[in-house]
Amino acid sequence: MKFYHSVFLLLLVSALLLESDSRLHRRTVEGKVIVASYIQSKPDAPNVIRTWVREPKLVKSCNDIKLYGQMNTKGEATIAKDGFFMINVYGNVTYTPVYCDMESDPKAGWTLLVTSRSMAGWNKDNILSHNEGTPTLNADYSILGKADQIKMGTSANVVQYRLEAGSPGHWGGVWEAPVDYSFTHNMNDQTNVTLVAKFGDWDYGPRSIGQRMPWIVEDPTLPAVLTTAERPDQDWYGTIVGSDLGLPAFQGTNAPWIQNLTEAPGAIWYWMRELGECT
Repeated sequence: MKFYHSVFLLLLVSALLLESDSRLHRRTVEGKVIVASYIQSKPDAPNVIRTWVREPKLVKSCNDIKLYGQMNTKGEATIAKDGFFMINVYGNVTYTPVYCDMESDPKAGWTLLVTSRSMAGWNKDNILSHNEGTPTLNADYSILGKADQIKMGTSANVVQYRLEAGSPGHWGGVWEAPVDYSFTHNMNDQTNVTLVAKFGDWDYGPRSIGQRMPWIVEDPTLPAVLTTAERPDQDWYGTIVGSDLGLPAFQGTNAPWIQNLTEAPGAIWYWMRELGECT
């Protein structure tokens, strides 16, 4: 932001200098004063030329990028493809790299929050930010701590989240939750969620995905870290991120997801998409 302000001030000062000293528009050839023209077809030279710069909107999510589009090197609007982008979550000079799903159905503009590929290295402390500088579908990663800020200011009264396991578009679905629900909640009571798209033939239950927004389990003695389970101390199916707790029994595997259908998938992805424009 400071960069754009500096450019604006520089251009304004330049314009004032041009206005105050018309000699900047003149040169002498064989004793004659020649006045430079601003437009070739017009003989008159202006006393001042003003150039204005408008600061661009700072995109804070993949959905923002989808809404406002991208510009190619010719200044033409283009359709964004899946891949890596930079977003400005807090409206300051710090940008965050993210992975965006811009092409899948239903709709697009999804920001990847969590990739869970193992239970190694996860704990209650790093679930909010884990390998944040390297967004990926193929290794453990989290920017969960930025999710609430991303949805802040949305014009809609709901926010969408998406869960997938094993491969994209499988064993999960798309849910809508009240916009005041938190992505970093630490209780199992955010249950007013609506399944709007279902991936695979599964049912809610204690050994499946739970009918609640994923929540953070703070008990350090439990392997569940981020889960949809109601009672992870009893059954922890529906868990997105687990911790191996340093125990051999939990090493080399993933958290349990859906019994008899996909017990411990090789990957689980957690996405978000705010509906409407964010201010």
